[in-house]
Amino acid sequence: MKDKQGKNDDGYTIIFLLITALVLYASCLVGLSKATEWKDIYAAGCSIVGGIVGGLLTLQGVRQTIYAQRKITLETIEEQRKQDALKLIPQKLVALHNLTTEIESFNSQVTKMTVLSSYNLFLKAIKLSGIEEYRDYMNKKVNKIEEVYKNLNNKEYKLIEIVSQVDVDTYKTVKVVFKRIKQECEWLFASSEVRDYYGKIYYAKVTDEEEFVEIADRLIFKLNEFRVLIENIFKELESVIPEKLQEYEKEML
Repeated sequence: MKDKQGKNDDGYTIIFLLITALVLYASCLVGLSKATEWKDIYAAGCSIVGGIVGGLLTLQGVRQTIYAQRKITLETIEEQRKQDALKLIPQKLVALHNLTTEIESFNSQVTKMTVLSSYNLFLKAIKLSGIEEYRDYMNKKVNKIEEVYKNLNNKEYKLIEIVSQVDVDTYKTVKVVFKRIKQECEWLFASSEVRDYYGKIYYAKVTDEEEFVEIADRLIFKLNEFRVLIENIFKELESVIPEKLQEYEKEML
């Protein structure tokens, strides 16, 4: 684009100078035709043309010098950028390892929401501890759902802070991942399993063992399903990390 613009500028300059030369030459012809011999007019014309050609050559030389200096400057800037990028690679590698740690931390929080997945173990636990005690245990798990949901924005900002040291692609992946996680959390809160638990056990404190088991067992299944969903969503982000590590490690060599 810049070369094309330069050529256009040269063309406009040449046209302008030629028009100027023609005007000057015509003026000379008009002014000198009556009082001066044709050889003098010819000599004046040659002098004008020579001056223009010399000016054009000088102008072209100046332009070439400017373009050459600009090219050297751009190459210097590009080389400096490459050197700066190399200096940032260790920082990017550390950030990627920190990203792995944060993902594991979040998965651990989600896992704390889940409870016994075996129906027989669930019944056994109720018979050993009683409904009241097991309700308290289940309520703590339900509270973990709210805790995870409330901390989603903070966790997202934490990961964005980390990946901002890596690259734009990883940042975009984090944004997509958390958008899906928030959506899954909202669907979880809107599910009949969670609503029934809140309505009949968390607040109403149902004492019927059969009804308690039915409602709590459905919630157990839902929470474990949610945990698997979150793990699968994060796998998309986790799969990027080894590729990025390998890419930046190669650049260091």
